[in-house]
Amino acid sequence: VFVCNHSKVYGPIAAILNIPFYVKPWILREMVDNNRISAHIQKGTFDRQKWIPKPIRDKLGKLFGPIVAWAMKSTEPIPVFRNDGREVIKGINMSIDALEAHDNILLFPENPFKTNGYVIEGVGEFFSGFVNIARNYYKRTGKKLTFYSVFANKKTRTLSFSEGITFNPDNNFKNEKERITSYLHTAMVTLSRE
Repeated sequence: VFVCNHSKVYGPIAAILNIPFYVKPWILREMVDNNRISAHIQKGTFDRQKWIPKPIRDKLGKLFGPIVAWAMKSTEPIPVFRNDGREVIKGINMSIDALEAHDNILLFPENPFKTNGYVIEGVGEFFSGFVNIARNYYKRTGKKLTFYSVFANKKTRTLSFSEGITFNPDNNFKNEKERITSYLHTAMVTLSRE
């Protein structure tokens, strides 16, 4: 499982296009749902572009939404559901299915709610729920999952990879979740400074 920074839209685009092997990215459900994407990108992207005249800016979500949804769907993503426990479990199970099919997972754990959006430079605070993939994967397969940090550096136009950290099923899960999240965050911050 590869864990990458977001850096607005740069991290996902750079990682999906440049990681030298196949990955299934985690992408917000709103970004692959034709009924939700226009409002989502209008609010999250176009409304922030104050340099575009408002009458034009107000129409950009509807104009580009279907194109963005098509592009996102072409990556064969695993949809990420927030605030819906059943759907979160569905996404984790889809991830485990992909791993069992020998696919790699690419996810972006930065929490945009802590920083009023995704950070432009550096690394934001992480959500930790993604570590549930490792626990559930181990329960289903008996195999230990390894996570790697990836930093997409916009200034140098490079991707950097950390050493991996492997899930230890013998540890208390809450502590293991913290251990993995902390390691990956620290590794990503280190990569961002290289």
